[in-house]
Amino acid sequence: MTEQSTNAVASHAELLRVEDLRVVYPGRRSLFGDVSPALPAVDSVSFSANAGEVLGIAGESGCGKSTLGRAVARLVPVSSGRIVFDGADALSLQGARLAEYRRSVQLVFQDPLASMNPRIPVARSIVEPLDIGGVAANGSREKRVRELLALVGLTVADGNSYPHQLSGGELQRAGIARALALSPRLLIADEPVSALDVSIQAQVLELLRELRHRLGLSMIFITHDLSVMRHVADRVAVMYLGEIVELADRIDAFERPCHPYTEALISAIPVPDPRVQRSRRRIILGGEPPSPSDPPPGCRFHPRCPIAQPLCREQRPTLRDVDDGHVAACHFARPNPITDLRLTG
Repeated sequence: MTEQSTNAVASHAELLRVEDLRVVYPGRRSLFGDVSPALPAVDSVSFSANAGEVLGIAGESGCGKSTLGRAVARLVPVSSGRIVFDGADALSLQGARLAEYRRSVQLVFQDPLASMNPRIPVARSIVEPLDIGGVAANGSREKRVRELLALVGLTVADGNSYPHQLSGGELQRAGIARALALSPRLLIADEPVSALDVSIQAQVLELLRELRHRLGLSMIFITHDLSVMRHVADRVAVMYLGEIVELADRIDAFERPCHPYTEALISAIPVPDPRVQRSRRRIILGGEPPSPSDPPPGCRFHPRCPIAQPLCREQRPTLRDVDDGHVAACHFARPNPITDLRLTG
């Protein structure tokens, strides 16, 4: 496999731009004839990602982050908005150009066992993208699979195994190998380590970091675990109820969060030092997130927000620049220095 220069990681050229993206799942009719309301899983989301960058998307379960990743990969229908990839409108692509886009944007799924066909060996699952994409001649497929297995730290014997014969970490490595088979430019990692033990998580995260530099990959890294996000992302987008409520450089996001929801999430990250952990101020959010099908008026976070004011119940905030490119969707957004989680780089 040809290695790309690590200089690609430092590139500032825009690769992906998402504008006012909405994904609405239609209501379903029950056995008794009732129709559930439509569900806006992603509501007017905008962001960009540069070549070689890792953009982290974080938030509670059900906030729409996985749907957002699948929409970018064109695996779910988009209701409105734009997805611009390398200057081209990805939502208008058809035929051969759509196939080329799908080769360029690949997913690593959360559950590696569920994403593999249990009836065929792992190596065969890695070959399938090559067959569908038609990018490797018959004689070179075996060589390509061996290269991919070696790239993610697996052996030929692992490739000849069936999914149930491998550990969770080995299966996720195989899932990464399959996602890399078509040499994508953008890798969307959807909760890639949440189903793994902590020690295995560290190995897979280190693998993704190595692949990023070795291949010059751009990534969208989706997770609900901000302690994982601290170690992989260049910038962090925080989602709540289908919206991005804060977007900032990783260090700014963790050391000086501007949105009260982000501050609450960061306060829940455990600190290894027991003395620091005991002295920390933990922000406990009351209640449960509202239903996306019936969001509250004004700011969607205001029913759980510790600093909510009457304005928050009346007017929906939009993303605004709070501090030199650090944007937040809050009427009263302000930097909140957090010293007990200070990053070193």
